[in-house]
Amino acid sequence: MVIAMVKILFSIPHNSQRISILLLGVSWGIFSLLTPQPSLPQPLVAPMPSLVPLEIDLLKPNESLPRPGIITINSISQTDISDPSFWWAREQFNEIGGKLLTNWIAYQDQKRVDLVV
Repeated sequence: MVIAMVKILFSIPHNSQRISILLLGVSWGIFSLLTPQPSLPQPLVAPMPSLVPLEIDLLKPNESLPRPGIITINSISQTDISDPSFWWAREQFNEIGGKLLTNWIAYQDQKRVDLVV
């Protein structure tokens, strides 16, 4: 395309026509670069369920502090601010008396959350 524009420019004898064609070509090139291109649809990939069994002992109310890197509904930090929990989800989905989400186990190292509904 650039070669065609150069051939057209040098075949025109007058300077004013050259400048106007050059400006037209440059503006056309900039316009084509700035025009949004349609994006291709991204395939939806569902996360695979974990095959690791649920650690039921961590869900007991009187359970001692879980291992480091594991957070449950009963986790409280005595040295820092407690890590975020799923209290917001429990309050938002309160259609059945707040019992839709009863407990959870978050494994920080494995980037996995087990939800108990």
